[in-house]
Amino acid sequence: MDCGTGKTRRNGEAPERHSSATRLPGRWANLNAMAKQKAEAGFAAARGSANSRGELQTTEPHPAAFAAKAWLAEQPAEELLKWREAFASCAIEGNRLGEVCAETMNRLMTAQPVSDRYLLGLAWTMRSGNWPNK
Repeated sequence: MDCGTGKTRRNGEAPERHSSATRLPGRWANLNAMAKQKAEAGFAAARGSANSRGELQTTEPHPAAFAAKAWLAEQPAEELLKWREAFASCAIEGNRLGEVCAETMNRLMTAQPVSDRYLLGLAWTMRSGNWPNK
């Protein structure tokens, strides 16, 4: 896979498109419902305790983090694995974005906690189609 463009593979073939029907099993399957419940609970708690409407409490996640996590959960397994491979490949070469995104994906796929800023950064990178060394 070419980390520079993401448009070709090592053998020169264009990447094939995958069906959106394939999803990651387990916790990823229920992520949308869990994210919505957490968001509603977090927003209710934060509304009552925030000093300012524009400030997040120390333990309050960014509201967009739930949408980012839900968006990641909707991605086909093949697409997530493709991104993880691309990030890991670029991380080996010392690319900082690749290092951070590869580790974030590994943490998500093993159900470890992930900070909202890492989650937002990963989703933003993937949604904008930016390959790690652009």
